[in-house]
Amino acid sequence: MNELERGQLEAMRGQGFERVEIWGMAPHFDARDDARVELLDAWLSEMDMVAATYHAPFYNRFGSPDFKLYSLATEDQALLRESIDATRRAIEVAGFLGSDLVVVHGPGGVDDSGPECVRHFIESLAELSQVAQRVGVRIGVENVITDESRAERLVELIEDLGAGNVGLCLDLGHLNVEQDLLSGLEAGSDLLLSVHISDNHGERDEHLIPGRGNIDWGEASDKLGSMPRLAHMVLEVMSHNAGAPVEDPLVQQSLQALEQCWRRFFTETK
Repeated sequence: MNELERGQLEAMRGQGFERVEIWGMAPHFDARDDARVELLDAWLSEMDMVAATYHAPFYNRFGSPDFKLYSLATEDQALLRESIDATRRAIEVAGFLGSDLVVVHGPGGVDDSGPECVRHFIESLAELSQVAQRVGVRIGVENVITDESRAERLVELIEDLGAGNVGLCLDLGHLNVEQDLLSGLEAGSDLLLSVHISDNHGERDEHLIPGRGNIDWGEASDKLGSMPRLAHMVLEVMSHNAGAPVEDPLVQQSLQALEQCWRRFFTETK
């Protein structure tokens, strides 16, 4: 949750990454800070890196006294407007950085489930899809671990919206907790633009290195290899070593695991 530093990007570049997803959550990266936005753009340019995807914020600022969760589906009109405006700013910054996709969370939290909230979510997406169209980015709606954000339900919502620049971002770890992973991928196949990759044991979102949980990565790679619109695969693992340095071997171990689990997928798509 600390502020994004140049050294973190340098470490990723040193491991061979040219494309990253920006975690647009303050204080890690605050899109409201124009100077930080311009600095990040300069860093990426200097390192020959691309912010291929951008995760819109789902809270205002971690650790602040007025901490709040954003929602594009809430019935609280003031919070809804604040959430839409924060996502709008994320989309505009993503466009400035040259990103292809902005990830937003689906509905289904404590205060944003039910028919009215679903309507609010679709209306929010309709407004935001126009902003995305203007700046040349797409929106990927991510499944979170709720009934309203299961893959099948998100497909229904996106089809009801009918915006060509809105699709799915399926978090494979979330899928493994909330439903059968392969059936979730199958349900979202025609709309899938991006996946978040991590492993777990099917009970909670652990963000483990692939191969250290119970996901069958061979089956997952076979399924993903048939997805016609899949453009991004984002490694979303977490160090469980508090205070680990940027040089933590987590990234290299993750890449090695992915090569072993997904050798066929990478070979076929080169």
